Amino acid sequence: MLRTGGSDLSPDLVLTTGAAGRGAGQGDVPIVHVQETGPDARPAGGDVTIGLAPPGTGKLAEIVAPPDAPAAPAALSLARRLGRVPVFIAPGRAFLSGRLLGALRRHGRNLGAGGDRLAAAWVSFGGAGFALPHTAPDRSGAGQGADPLLNGLLAVLINEGALALEEGCVADPASIDVVAVTACGFPRWRGGPMHYAEAMGIGVVSEWMEDVMGKWPGSWRMSELLRRSRT
Repeated sequence: MLRTGGSDLSPDLVLTTGAAGRGAGQGDVPIVHVQETGPDARPAGGDVTIGLAPPGTGKLAEIVAPPDAPAAPAALSLARRLGRVPVFIAPGRAFLSGRLLGALRRHGRNLGAGGDRLAAAWVSFGGAGFALPHTAPDRSGAGQGADPLLNGLLAVLINEGALALEEGCVADPASIDVVAVTACGFPRWRGGPMHYAEAMGIGVVSEWMEDVMGKWPGSWRMSELLRRSRT
């Protein structure tokens, strides 16, 4: 039981941690469950779950609850007190960061031996998360859209974000951008994948995604956002 007196946290708040989770609170006592996120992590449950990025992987806090949930203000306050960047996501089977990272990992597995070249292209684009020494990010914007390997990676990331938006996982594209920048190593100065897609043109990204789907049929489902741009 967490008691905080006059603070903006609930004076009677049950805080649980770990992977198992706890059931919903009883009466006026909400349960906020805190756990670590990751590509394979699943929200454990409770009135509200806060998924924290593992140490060294960013400051994201995914709050799994509608923003108007009774325990949401306490969860938001706790995330901020922990120095995290909070994003609300709808209750579901996965954290949004896990979905995005999972799409990136799947694309890397499909590429196989091309993964090293993909990592180099990603770092040159300004992305983080691949351990390649002596590679400086390109902040000039030159060469955008010129590397088919990079185009495919961006396409699957944007497509997964669009699917999450269409399924109601998040309320707006900006939330996807925050998660991608904070947890997936997307370069902050490029604004996030959904912003980048608008800048490049949805039709262009759709062509990239069609190329990916043509090379690995059955591995991907195109979002309506990208599909509509082709009609």
